Amino acid sequence: MKNFRFRLQAVLEHRERRETLAKQTFAEAQASLTRAELLLAEMREVRQAILEELCRRREGAFDAFETRLYQDYMSVIAQSISDQEGFVRDLVSTCEAQKLHMIGTSQDRQALDSIRDRHKTAHSQLAQRIEQGVMDEIATTRFAYGQRASGS
Repeated sequence: MKNFRFRLQAVLEHRERRETLAKQTFAEAQASLTRAELLLAEMREVRQAILEELCRRREGAFDAFETRLYQDYMSVIAQSISDQEGFVRDLVSTCEAQKLHMIGTSQDRQALDSIRDRHKTAHSQLAQRIEQGVMDEIATTRFAYGQRASGS
């Protein structure tokens, strides 16, 4: 009997490539999210440092011009933090979408893998039945030959 050959092997390989690509895309989205979250944390640290500096300056001599510069910078950093928070939210949504896509492609590939495994098992069972049939035929032929030889 011929060796097992899965007729949908090309489809399975295509789905494996899609799954690999989805995993890579998900990993890239996660890396982008991590970088964005780190940047957001740094921005918050800068804002906290500005607030601490403003509090410290309040206790000392008052310089209206310098205080105004700090306040302007504080509003710029606050806007940047707000923008970055929106960007992080978008990246979280993107990561979730990529994760769902990755899970879907993985399930598609696994479904085809299970079909291949069932076909391979059926092929092996058929090969065993054929081999057993041949062995039974050989045994029957030998028995019949033995009966004729001893009967003559």
